[in-house]
Amino acid sequence: MKKRITIALALLIGICTASLAQTDENTPARKKLEEIGKPTFRQTIWNPNKNKKFTYTGDKIILLDFGAKWCKPCKKTTPILEELNAEYGDQIQMYSIDIDNEANSKPDYPTVFKFENIPAIVVIKPNMKKAPVAYRIGGKTKDEIRALIDALIADDKK
Repeated sequence: MKKRITIALALLIGICTASLAQTDENTPARKKLEEIGKPTFRQTIWNPNKNKKFTYTGDKIILLDFGAKWCKPCKKTTPILEELNAEYGDQIQMYSIDIDNEANSKPDYPTVFKFENIPAIVVIKPNMKKAPVAYRIGGKTKDEIRALIDALIADDKK
């Protein structure tokens, strides 16, 4: 009798463990945003020490996500942006910037991109000669953020 109960419990534990280990096929794929600091920003996007006026001469659309580790709305939008990053694939290069790590040096992101609150995103298009304005995304759904990104990059699909 004890042997049967032990076997039944082992089977039950095995089944429960296996069902927990399976990933839900409805769970969207995610791709972590690359975290960059000012040295990479200056090298990849714009160096205010070389060009006082904003100039991006790259050939790829860039999305910058401005946030901070302590920011609760940022923590809610991060998974959404990771899902969108996986969806857009190579179409857009997405970067994450922690504004607390980047304070007190050029460029001053909130001044350049005109934002006061986080989380905020900026979409930079190839050959852009003027700094784009940031958009606040806190509290927005995935569909609302996707629609905003699509609207911001629409000119490049023509």
